[in-house]
Amino acid sequence: MPSYTFEIQHPSLVRARIDMNKEIIDDQYVLNGEFSLNLKIHYKSTIDIWFWPWKITPYLRINNHLINYGIMGIKQYDHQLSFDIDKKWIHTYRDNLIQSRIDSQFRDKEFDRKLYESSIGYNVNHENLIAKIRKKIDE
Repeated sequence: MPSYTFEIQHPSLVRARIDMNKEIIDDQYVLNGEFSLNLKIHYKSTIDIWFWPWKITPYLRINNHLINYGIMGIKQYDHQLSFDIDKKWIHTYRDNLIQSRIDSQFRDKEFDRKLYESSIGYNVNHENLIAKIRKKIDE
């Protein structure tokens, strides 16, 4: 069963609570605007992070990765962050990040291979370029 570290941070943060699958896991007052908790996630879980004061947007890190709310599919309320997570979350997050880059570059445009390689670069074979760089290094 994988273990995850959840951290939220905001200068105004004074209290945080984490619920997993509608059960309160931890509720604490925080010092220095930082809250951290290790959780073991089995299968797919719904995580609700409640925070005080309301109407702030705390930074969220999962296993030291700074998370983009939109890419992760986080529902943001003025008092809570809510999202689903499973053991393959980092792969899903990566795929969503790549897809959002593709969508922002090519939504209404014709596909441009050079632009794709320079801005996305995922699943692109660069063996020839790597060989040229190695040759230059060896000279």
